[in-house]
Amino acid sequence: MKAKWVIACSLLLFCMACSMTALEFRKNESEAVIWPGIATLCLGLLGPLIGCFAWFANPFWFVALILLYLQRNVPAAVCAGLALLISCNTWVLFSCDIPGDEGGMSKLILQRIGEGTYLWMASMAVVLVGAFLVPRRLVDPMAIRVVDRNNVE
Repeated sequence: MKAKWVIACSLLLFCMACSMTALEFRKNESEAVIWPGIATLCLGLLGPLIGCFAWFANPFWFVALILLYLQRNVPAAVCAGLALLISCNTWVLFSCDIPGDEGGMSKLILQRIGEGTYLWMASMAVVLVGAFLVPRRLVDPMAIRVVDRNNVE
């Protein structure tokens, strides 16, 4: 399995997550408010204001993609694992009252985590699993040359 395929699969899942329902809220126990993944991506940076830090999994995921491309599998797995753990902070939203408008007169109450959120988490899990499946380059420090693990004699 090549790193490029793992990265492409992860990016595809991430793009699909951005186009699907990420979070479904109730506003004042009456109307449904649905946030697509792209809105959650844009507004997620404000999450710490209500105690949700899940958005900060994105930079770790992005670094993991770069490290996997550079065939640094162990650091990529660590970053992807951290991203996956941080993304689990999404469930904190079930216990938070989210302001529904700028005046604070209405509250959003999380009813359901959508498919987009699960695809977002899956994009991180793909990198984590891929980091263990993709062959990595070994560097021989004495010879200063790259040795392919699959063709070592």
